[in-house]
Amino acid sequence: MRTAMYLILLVLCAPPFGCDDPPVPGPASASAARDGLPNLQRVDPELDVWVGGQPHPGIGEAALAALGIRSVIVVDALAPLADSDSIVRVHMPLKYSGIDAMESGQLAHLVGSLERPIYIHCHHGTNRAPAAAAVGLVCTGEWSNEQGLSLLERSGTDDAFKGLFESVRAAGVLKKADRPVYDGASVRIEDLAVSMAAVDDAFLELEQASKQGWLDADAPAEAARLVDLLRVSFERTSLNEDLLFRKLAEGCIERAAELEASLLAGERDLSLKRFMAVEATCSACHDRFRN
Repeated sequence: MRTAMYLILLVLCAPPFGCDDPPVPGPASASAARDGLPNLQRVDPELDVWVGGQPHPGIGEAALAALGIRSVIVVDALAPLADSDSIVRVHMPLKYSGIDAMESGQLAHLVGSLERPIYIHCHHGTNRAPAAAAVGLVCTGEWSNEQGLSLLERSGTDDAFKGLFESVRAAGVLKKADRPVYDGASVRIEDLAVSMAAVDDAFLELEQASKQGWLDADAPAEAARLVDLLRVSFERTSLNEDLLFRKLAEGCIERAAELEASLLAGERDLSLKRFMAVEATCSACHDRFRN
């Protein structure tokens, strides 16, 4: 009799057979995942939403698996890897200058409809990804604006990207019917000539800002946009097979990133020197490879 009762209790207490819910990640799995996902953090203990940087090659996928991630929203300029059997990836590139009303609604759609746990990432994981998560959760009604701003503060989002903070402050709850459906299909992959035209536009904006002594508050965001545009432009060209081109391209990105850093630090004199370094590196590349 005791044996029969024991078996009944085992059956009643056991989890449903065939259940495929993702495991809840514990401290150990989250700690291990940080090696593959820069600046990783769970936005809220009650929500299966994570933010961070671009997954490291080789170990990033294992890190996502350790967290049980089912959906990835990529707000970086570079397109994500192809979907896997277990993870859906959506590309929604965002600017450092802010998230507009349409993008806010689309983020609400994604955050509210994609299977969780969700991982939202940009390049570094400290600016656009936290802002995207904050806006999405405010618009779904899961968070207040104050909670969204708190995430930006915890993430170390730079104050120079004022548009990101303003986007979180301006976000409001949207009904499901008012959230534009978004699946990433509208993202266009331009050829090198077209994308380099956008690089030229960003460069001209920075040139104008340099002549005004870097007084334009949007200069850091414009420098960050230049870095993104260069990364995307150089990523998808066949010229990468040329070792000299790759060296010059990497130099352009490095110089532009240094300019972004000095602008964020408010170092105007250093920023002027670094802008001139960007100009010199770009000119060297143009002289050799521009048609």
